Amino acid sequence: MVRAESGVDMPVWVSRMPTSPLWGSAAVRQNDVLIAASQRAAGVLGTETPAGARFGVAAEFLLLVNASLRQVMEQWQQRHRRDV
Repeated sequence: MVRAESGVDMPVWVSRMPTSPLWGSAAVRQNDVLIAASQRAAGVLGTETPAGARFGVAAEFLLLVNASLRQVMEQWQQRHRRDV
């Protein structure tokens, strides 16, 4: 356990998440790969086809997820930076 400045004990892995530049980046990178593949598939199949349209929607969704994940990671880091 690690005692944060707030006086709350937390597991070591929790205390390292906010300051680690790698925290969450693996999920973002994986989504980036899926986004690129989905966009390529939509282009190859054509967005007018059912499969191409689904790939296009999947890419759009993952772009939104990544934007939200990056924002949440930044908020977490800002809130907890002083606790480590």
